[in-house]
Amino acid sequence: MALTGEGAAKFAKTMLGTPYIYGAKNQIVTQSMVNSWTRMYPSVFTPAYLKKIKTKKLVGKRCCDCSGLLYAYSGKLYGTAQMYSIATKRMSIKDWKKFPIGTSVWKEGHTGIYIGNGYVIECKGIDYGCVKTKITDTAWTHGLLMPYIEYGEAADNVTYKVKGSNPYTKAKPNLKKGSKGVTVKWLQWELVESGYPLDIDGSFGISTYNALVKFQKSCKIKADGIAGKDTIAKLVADGPSAPKKKEDEKKVEPKKDDTPTGTYKIGSKGSDVKWIQKKLAKAGYDIKADGVYGEKTAEAVEKFQKKHNLTVDGVAGKKTITKLATIK
Repeated sequence: MALTGEGAAKFAKTMLGTPYIYGAKNQIVTQSMVNSWTRMYPSVFTPAYLKKIKTKKLVGKRCCDCSGLLYAYSGKLYGTAQMYSIATKRMSIKDWKKFPIGTSVWKEGHTGIYIGNGYVIECKGIDYGCVKTKITDTAWTHGLLMPYIEYGEAADNVTYKVKGSNPYTKAKPNLKKGSKGVTVKWLQWELVESGYPLDIDGSFGISTYNALVKFQKSCKIKADGIAGKDTIAKLVADGPSAPKKKEDEKKVEPKKDDTPTGTYKIGSKGSDVKWIQKKLAKAGYDIKADGVYGEKTAEAVEKFQKKHNLTVDGVAGKKTITKLATIK
């Protein structure tokens, strides 16, 4: 079924009243998740924030953060900075009256879904949850059209900008403070195209460091200010692909089997997750193949990894999937 702007807006309305926890992607929150997020994001999960989680009795409830709202509808998981980077159209918020229904309204670090008539649905924060607000009540800066959503003819009537091609040599891990050269320019250009204003001067200073940390936090990865392998992969996240030519389609080799080829963790969804769950069930773990990578799936993966002397992290990556594939 095609993903549409109208569909995104309709889905967003069903999310009204959903509680908010930073990092949650429309999932039942467990105490182990809260503990993990506390370790990862200590500046967010302060004692006061943890007290609110406890007071609101959010553990055991389905919660969602701002980027999780669109993910819950589309199954495409991107941080807010990545959303800005891969958008097929970036529109000024001044033109909001022309926005197609389902447009992702955006400001640095936050996003929501435009539902029409001047209203937005956003997962606003732990004090609010998922709420309906006036588009003029929040300091949004852009409206974004995402490459995996169809917005209809209304999308043809807007003025927009779009990401170009990075003119600099791609960075190699691990750029950090003090690094210089053309690969730093590549990094800076990508950060600018992710919504962080910077001078592209080829010198990795404090401004580049701060922008990189913000980008990493947006992507929910280790925020160490070093452009390592994971960070670079997020910077070049899948964007809009050029339409395939007919001759190219003929060259595509059919997939030989249904073995997953990605990396899967809590929050992942789809047929690949079902494959993992079915293999775990065959291996003797009490898992339901529902296509949702939740806490129980992660725990089963950890047990499987421990049994087979793999890295025990609860993430189904290449080595874990290769071992699962041997189960018949």
